[in-house]
Amino acid sequence: MNQSKHGLMEIVNDSPYRPKFNLVKKTPPHSLETECCLLGTLALMPQLWESVASRVESQDFYDTRNRRIFGVMAQIAERDGSDAVLSPVALQGFVGGAAEELGGLAYLSSLGDGADIEVETHVRTLLELSQRRRQLALALQLAEQAFDADETLRLATVAELSHSSRSLSERASSLESKWNIPTKGNCRNFRSILEDATVAGDMIPLVPERPKGVEFPQTPWHGLFVCVQKRTQAPLVLCAQSVMAAMTLAVQHLADIEIPGVGIGSKAARRPIANFFLTIARSGERKSSVDRIVLQGIRELQREREDIYQREVAEWKNFCANMERGAVKPPPPMLPYIIVQEGTSEGIFKSLQSGPWSQGLFSDEGGNFIGGYGMSADSRARTTTQFNQLWDGSAVQRSRVTEQVILRDRRLSLHLMVQPKVSDELLGDSSLKDNGFTARCLIAEPTSTIGEREFREPSVEVVETCNQMAWYLKYLAGHPAPRTEGNIARPVLRLNEAARELWIEFYNEVESKLNNEYRGIQGFAAKAPEHAIRLAAVFALEGELRKPEEERLFGIASNSMQVGIDLMQFYLAEQLRLQVGRATDEEEDAQLLMDWLRSDAWDESFISIADICRRGPSVLRKKTKAQAAVEVCLERSHLKLHDKEEVIKGSKRRKVFKICCDSATEGATDA
Repeated sequence: MNQSKHGLMEIVNDSPYRPKFNLVKKTPPHSLETECCLLGTLALMPQLWESVASRVESQDFYDTRNRRIFGVMAQIAERDGSDAVLSPVALQGFVGGAAEELGGLAYLSSLGDGADIEVETHVRTLLELSQRRRQLALALQLAEQAFDADETLRLATVAELSHSSRSLSERASSLESKWNIPTKGNCRNFRSILEDATVAGDMIPLVPERPKGVEFPQTPWHGLFVCVQKRTQAPLVLCAQSVMAAMTLAVQHLADIEIPGVGIGSKAARRPIANFFLTIARSGERKSSVDRIVLQGIRELQREREDIYQREVAEWKNFCANMERGAVKPPPPMLPYIIVQEGTSEGIFKSLQSGPWSQGLFSDEGGNFIGGYGMSADSRARTTTQFNQLWDGSAVQRSRVTEQVILRDRRLSLHLMVQPKVSDELLGDSSLKDNGFTARCLIAEPTSTIGEREFREPSVEVVETCNQMAWYLKYLAGHPAPRTEGNIARPVLRLNEAARELWIEFYNEVESKLNNEYRGIQGFAAKAPEHAIRLAAVFALEGELRKPEEERLFGIASNSMQVGIDLMQFYLAEQLRLQVGRATDEEEDAQLLMDWLRSDAWDESFISIADICRRGPSVLRKKTKAQAAVEVCLERSHLKLHDKEEVIKGSKRRKVFKICCDSATEGATDA
């Protein structure tokens, strides 16, 4: 059968078998059920295509979608021959963006619901109805021509009508001798084949298949990351995020960076080192343990300052109480907090106003912050805008009726550890994507280590290294910011020539991908070059501070710049990976159900809701949970509704579901 006979462009046009009936107001004879059943059977049993296509044409279908679907099947069959796959997924993939012209994937998938073994009956019915519509069209044409004096035209129409009737008889008579389907004797066997015809290619995955995360790059602090991992057995990336965030907090008050291309020495090119980290990890990944170990030294410094603060406050209150009436009170002591205590925009502003100029918002339960008042619907825009200003190094201000306060040169770093569902709420908020908050965050979701952590006592060396790191972070965080004449005067870290060349190469590479590979993460990717400099600056500054003061050269060399670029390649890959949606609770339950059904725990070919509630995984033994999981499995073609009763585990079940085998199961069976 040539392509033009079933071509997609041809069958889109009005078919002569579906005329415009001007003389009668009745719907032309047709059966949508027959058409759908035949198409559904062909989708499941492509080996029947040749037998059907030798007798049926696209114009024999009344419904426009069905005509188009049959035409696309013809094109696939002509292209692939006997290896043709006519499944809904194959049809959608063949037409690409024109899938909606075929009714969409939902309509294509629904065709399989009507598939059965009565193929010959469906073909006969389809041809008969098609012929009747053709005859009716010719009869109506003849009736119209009866008003015309041209007898030649009428005779031609009568001849065509007679030929149409003979054509029906000829096509129908060939069915018995040439039809290649099972006889009544092996009809049951055919039904079994048909029920099992859903193959792995037709199944839609129950949970989104995210790409695997790329390996975390090597850095000068790799030994610290590994020590924290060995002590907690948490994922390495989680440990790395915590250490880098803590190191940023410890050094961000000591220097700034300069962005190339804005103007050497200009204020517009100057940026803070501050970084925002967001780590996505499930409950049980030992986030709190990592946070406790990494921030141990900084929290100890804060406690020491709190003790001093309490004494100073007592002295200040005593002094104020003994002051003469009308005297101006001195300002209260500076708040001692290095780690912000309240995550609202007002709380952060007050803490930066009355406390150290460099602070961090750290939480191993970031859900408390995201679900708190500061990130409520009314406050979210205000809070994240303030975060953006602090990340940029801009002044933040608070206006009241009686006063306006402006804070300059404040520094804030951030590390939130959040559970997956909480992160979905945050990252799924389009307003945070639009205002640039998520583009300023370095986001990672480590591969879980839960279930792989056999008990191990950390070595003395590992514990000692972690303690030394805590002391070192305490020392850096407590190091006073450089001042000139009482004002903060941070040095500016600039790229040396080799580092600048590396950065420009990275900048151009990212820019070239913004409208294609990085289109979905365009906001984050556009800031990737600046992120790379900030990360490089933290490594460079920490390295210089370990040297004697007279040997320190504040700048960013090529080795530190390469570390920053390598890290940003990792974060770009993570952003792309996280673009793939996360499974819903129902999808996870459906996957759990199918894993159980395809394991040795279940040895039947059928399943019912009652059996799931009685014998299935414990989390699915509630009827509503079981039903929701089954619905997802039916929708994705992992289960199929059976059309009759079955005995399962000795009990008769009226509504049962056939378990469809995936490719892995079939391969195991063959082996």
